[in-house]
Amino acid sequence: MGEIFTPLFLAANTIVIFYLVFPFLNTAAGFFVREKKPKTDGDAETDFGIIITSYKDIEITRPLILSVLKQKYSAYHIYLVADHCEENSGFISDSKLTVIYPEPYLNSKVKSILLGADSFIREHDYTLIFDPDNLASPGLLNGFNSYCRAGFKAVQGRRAAKNLDSHYACLDALGEHYYNHTQRYVPFVLGSSAPIAGSGMVIETSLYKQILNEIESENEEGKVIVAEDKMLQNKIVERGLRIAYAKDAVVYDEKIDTGQQLERQRTRWLNSYFKHFTESVKLMLAGIFTLDWNRFYFGLIVSTPPMVVMLLAGVVFFLSDMFISVPYFIATVAAGLLFSSNFILILFAVKAEKEIWSALLGLPAFILNQMLALFRIRKANTDFMVTTKSKVMSIEDVISQREKDDDGKN
Repeated sequence: MGEIFTPLFLAANTIVIFYLVFPFLNTAAGFFVREKKPKTDGDAETDFGIIITSYKDIEITRPLILSVLKQKYSAYHIYLVADHCEENSGFISDSKLTVIYPEPYLNSKVKSILLGADSFIREHDYTLIFDPDNLASPGLLNGFNSYCRAGFKAVQGRRAAKNLDSHYACLDALGEHYYNHTQRYVPFVLGSSAPIAGSGMVIETSLYKQILNEIESENEEGKVIVAEDKMLQNKIVERGLRIAYAKDAVVYDEKIDTGQQLERQRTRWLNSYFKHFTESVKLMLAGIFTLDWNRFYFGLIVSTPPMVVMLLAGVVFFLSDMFISVPYFIATVAAGLLFSSNFILILFAVKAEKEIWSALLGLPAFILNQMLALFRIRKANTDFMVTTKSKVMSIEDVISQREKDDDGKN
């Protein structure tokens, strides 16, 4: 029995050690490789169809819409799909805004996006997706435009924290920095693709409609579509396309501020990871057999387990290795130290906000909530596990706060 168990155990331990070290290697590479910005000729504008999906709360979208309308950019139109919302005659009225109240209710983000796309008043070149709590930074559309005109069919913007008003929000923002730098920026500058985030991304309209219809046709009737963003990104890379990362196209996103919200959010994320893990491995293997760097490295990136899973696996092998293999015990400890120190390295790399540094002492409670999310993972198959959005802030509020923080650093 031991002759079979020990080799299998050590093989699994090797995989865990690799995934503990891999993010550190990615971060380190980011210090030596720099992006070559896309070059375009002239000042032509890409025409964006901007879709905002709102569920039961139309008012939370007001700051986002105003932030888009203030862009110094002309070629766009906004489509707000207000599902389960009462018609609001006092809502924003603008020639660049179309508000759609679905009947019957859709109860699906994918269906809401498809309805928005079917309601286009003209054929837009690209479709930009926002969540209702997002805010568009000044110059966002210009930032996306340069990548679209350079020929990229899909581009992910950089998501940043809209609020840093609690320990949970700050640690959630730390996670955003981690994924932005380690799993988006570095893979892109190394010639692969950046995973998309479900919002703050632009995709060529014809490609987007095609893939969304595929996702809808593959979905079992009555099932919750788990992480359509992961299905979308895999289908884009499967087609041999690269997903760009627009570091300067900033989309502000609301961060959670309670342990309960964290559990719901992470439950959804963990469920989506395990649901689509085999697809990630297939992409990685396809990249190996076809010598396709984009598919291989992207598959490797998206197959990386969530941080809480890596932490738990590391602890299990750490405790077991003390009795099974001293060399593996030493290797696991070293990998764990690199994995932990990687967060500090990232905070330096991205010049993180002082609030995030101050919140690091709250990491134990943050990790505990993520562990609790593991026990609720199956629930996300029938419940979308929506997290409440309540931070009504204007783009001016966010920029003003950032300027105060920058002044405090100087």
